[in-house]
Amino acid sequence: MTINQGLKSLASDSPNFNNNEVSKLIADTNIGLATISYTLAKAIDDDTVLTASQKTNLKNTINNKPYLNIGRIFQDLDTHTEKILTGELGEEIVTGTSFDYNEKNTGTFLEHMQIADSIENLIITLFDYTAESIGKGVDDHFGTLRLSIKPDMNTLRDGLTFITNASLATDTAYQTACTNLLNFINSIEDDSTDFQQTLDTFANAVSTAETNLDTALSSEPYLTFKTNMISARDTINNQITKEISNIGSIRTYARDLANIQGYTGLANNNKLNEIIRNCTPQTSWQDYFSNYTARQTEFNPIYTYSGDSTNDVIIEDVLRVEGLPDVTDYLDIDSVAKKLLKDIRLKSVIPNVGKTPTQLIALACQQLDINVVGKDVYARSKSLLNNMNNNDIEIIKQKLQTSQAIDTLD
Repeated sequence: MTINQGLKSLASDSPNFNNNEVSKLIADTNIGLATISYTLAKAIDDDTVLTASQKTNLKNTINNKPYLNIGRIFQDLDTHTEKILTGELGEEIVTGTSFDYNEKNTGTFLEHMQIADSIENLIITLFDYTAESIGKGVDDHFGTLRLSIKPDMNTLRDGLTFITNASLATDTAYQTACTNLLNFINSIEDDSTDFQQTLDTFANAVSTAETNLDTALSSEPYLTFKTNMISARDTINNQITKEISNIGSIRTYARDLANIQGYTGLANNNKLNEIIRNCTPQTSWQDYFSNYTARQTEFNPIYTYSGDSTNDVIIEDVLRVEGLPDVTDYLDIDSVAKKLLKDIRLKSVIPNVGKTPTQLIALACQQLDINVVGKDVYARSKSLLNNMNNNDIEIIKQKLQTSQAIDTLD
């Protein structure tokens, strides 16, 4: 149900979504060399003189040691989460009316969240495992906004703090090289080809400084922090990549799941069921639709779990509902004889006329290979009755397994 309290005020305001919490996380991690690295990354992205290819080459050059070029992942994270909120990372749909020819529709943040919610529900319904287990859960689409990367950002912060406190000359040299490149980028105004050699010189200086700082961090007490920073940076980068991929195909993926569920909803219509069987070469689809009616008749809700019930509890409940055991006194050989004539293993092989209860019990013991050596009729009746009552339980167990198998997704 929808909670009404507070709804009127909520409906009167716009949510004004933003990625401020992500920005705060970045600011909290923006320590030491990350400060100039982050400023440099933003300057490269925002520059209007450099061409796209120049920016790409520049980024590749100064990304010699990605965990030290840490401002790039901060900038990517900030930009990425902004794009999630605008919806522009969504799967593009090209429309073609006379008014909006070739206009691309990527959907909205709300639409993407609604689809992610439906994906989680559809996956658990169709496959009986969670969307998260296959990288299709909510966090696999929007984890950065939920700050799932906070532990990794904290790891980066710890490493940056340790490096800063060490006051390494190679750290100072790296920050100086970044500053020189930043100042040069800010100074260029036009003609993005004349300064290429100078740009390359500054970029290579940053790359060399990264290598030197990386070497200085390759032994303890720095190595542990370096290793942790590399792992944390890779985790954040992989999270961004995964979210871009998932949101970029979210409509197609959800539609494919919904189509499967839609087809299964037609299985009850015999004619449509037959059309599906005739038109699919897939053995899994053939099996599902061909056996749908038979499996439907074999499913019995009495065999489903309720609360904390176990199979043993279900079996006891079914026995009670079916009035079993219907004969408990082996001394009542007339009732034992009547029961054996209804036993599915015996009723087709033992005549139900012309035989006394004693004779019927003897024949039944012989048919079921029950040892009767040295036993009188009552001892035989006892052994036979135990056998038949146990068989009643086994039949219910088999029905339980069949019914539960039909209710699984395998």
